[in-house]
Amino acid sequence: MDQHKARHGFVLTNTELIGVTRLDTNGSLAVSLPIPWTAGGHGQLTVLMGIWYLGMLAVEETNWTL
Repeated sequence: MDQHKARHGFVLTNTELIGVTRLDTNGSLAVSLPIPWTAGGHGQLTVLMGIWYLGMLAVEETNWTL
C-alpha cells in the first residue's frame, strides 16, 4: 500500500479475508474484522462481497490515476 499509495487493501488467506484502509500518510491503518470463507447466509458478509465492496471503495475515490 505504501509503494503504490493505495488507500484500500486486503489480506486474503485460505481461511479468511481482512480489509485494510490507510488512515493517513504516517502509516496508520484501520484493520477490519476477519470474514471467514465459511461465512454466508442472510445478513452475513461473504469474502466475495467483501472484495467487491473494497473495489467499490477504490472506484469512488475521485483522485485516482492509472
